[in-house]
Amino acid sequence: MGAEDRPNHIGFYKKELKAFQKACKEVEVDIPFMFHAGETLLDTGGSAKPENSNLYDAVALGARRIGHGFALLKHPHLVEKFKDAKICVELCPISNELLHLCRNVKEHPFPELLAAGIPCTVNSDNPSLFKYGTISKSLSLANMKRSNSMSHEFYQIMVGAPTMSLYSWKQLARWSIEYSCLDTDQQKDGRKILDKSWNEFCQTIVKDYGGLMSEDNPREINPYRAEVAYGPRKRIHPAILKVESDKDGGPERVKSEREKAEAWKRSLPSDSVVLVHSVGSNQT
Repeated sequence: MGAEDRPNHIGFYKKELKAFQKACKEVEVDIPFMFHAGETLLDTGGSAKPENSNLYDAVALGARRIGHGFALLKHPHLVEKFKDAKICVELCPISNELLHLCRNVKEHPFPELLAAGIPCTVNSDNPSLFKYGTISKSLSLANMKRSNSMSHEFYQIMVGAPTMSLYSWKQLARWSIEYSCLDTDQQKDGRKILDKSWNEFCQTIVKDYGGLMSEDNPREINPYRAEVAYGPRKRIHPAILKVESDKDGGPERVKSEREKAEAWKRSLPSDSVVLVHSVGSNQT
């Protein structure tokens, strides 16, 4: 733990850390190293010497995971070392943005880390400090229980790169189990729980939002249904604008499709998630 600009990098304590590893081996106890490393734009390891890098120290000491790894891509050779050693990187997108390592998630290096074959997990870093999930300056215990900062982190990962998908989400969750401190049996149980929960999640998505998909092409959103589902917007869907611009009956087709969409919305049950979204919506 700790900031990257402290005078003593991880390697400063190499004798103590190696002695700890030796002691664990003698008593047959597996306590892996999980270091805070690479949460910096400079990666000088807290000194003027670039070799004093917590990222290099993590490889040398055989870490299982590191926190952040934001600066890892500055070292192409080190990226290969991480990949070969299967060192997992704990992504903390919201923390990195709040602490100005990047201006927004679009500038975060996680897509490149994943593309390089580095296993990653999604993490909240300092949820109690940043008070995710609450609009109050005073974070009560009740608010903390209701707050789910991990939902925000996974959302950032999804919108941060066009290459991300639901499968990407699941793989990140599976890596969090694989690179945890759980033993083999516990990891097996964890994967079973994840798979069960994942199937339930996907079924819920289909049940709640399947009606928004096009009947002609289930892979595409029906823009007219989306329009009525999420309330009035200042912007009109490009697909609707394209049809509307057709001088050969375009406006009439748009009117007809919108009427069909309104009829579909009226057919939804009163407890539909889509209706909940449409109440009070006034998005851009």
